[in-house]
Amino acid sequence: MISLEEWEEKTKLTEVQKQAVHDIQEACLDLPLPSSWVSAATTPPLIKKTPSTADLLASAKVTTDGIDTLQSFFDWFANIESEMDQEDVYRDHLQKVQHYRQACIVLLDHLQQTRQALEILEKDYAFVSEKTSTVQAACESILKDQERLTRIADELSQRLDYFNHLEVVARLLNTPGENVCLDTEFIPALSKLEECIEYMNQHPQYKDAELYFMRFKQYMTKAMTLIKMYVVSTIKSLGQEISKQNKV
Repeated sequence: MISLEEWEEKTKLTEVQKQAVHDIQEACLDLPLPSSWVSAATTPPLIKKTPSTADLLASAKVTTDGIDTLQSFFDWFANIESEMDQEDVYRDHLQKVQHYRQACIVLLDHLQQTRQALEILEKDYAFVSEKTSTVQAACESILKDQERLTRIADELSQRLDYFNHLEVVARLLNTPGENVCLDTEFIPALSKLEECIEYMNQHPQYKDAELYFMRFKQYMTKAMTLIKMYVVSTIKSLGQEISKQNKV
């Protein structure tokens, strides 16, 4: 079995080999990571930055005398390989964190759009509420005006009813013949005629009230004359019948 001293003696590197290893080490110091592994410059890192391959090679522990033997090279390379395996774990975790970060950015963007939509909806609701209140106030005002006008119209209708009765009385009393007194509308018409005369007498400030008062008085006189004529005619007829019966 060969001893460690003999192994190191037989595996001792020549000056050319040492220079080649030194050149490889120098080249690895300037080797950058792929661009897809590097975070954007404007984005703050989410986790602690892992060392790059160049950093690992630069910080690798080497003996004070450098790599003089093949065994020391193997030890150095094994140490670098172990650290690079650990770096793969960090890179995988970093990719997951970046994926979650991108998902959060998309979610925040959706939340921002939702918030803007809700703000627009709130403004539209306030606008509709304001217009609804305005329309409601206008409807209430119109309803009050309608009630007021209806009340005025009813009052005017009641007052005009006295004036309109003149035409009814005139049509009734101008009927030809003396039997108008026997009409069923005659007595109610006379009662209403008395009310109209009293109303015109109490409200002389109304337009044409004096004229209507005079006309109503004239028709009242005419009605009394018709009643008088009917009574006289009836009495004469009774007298004549009594005279005929006495002669018999």
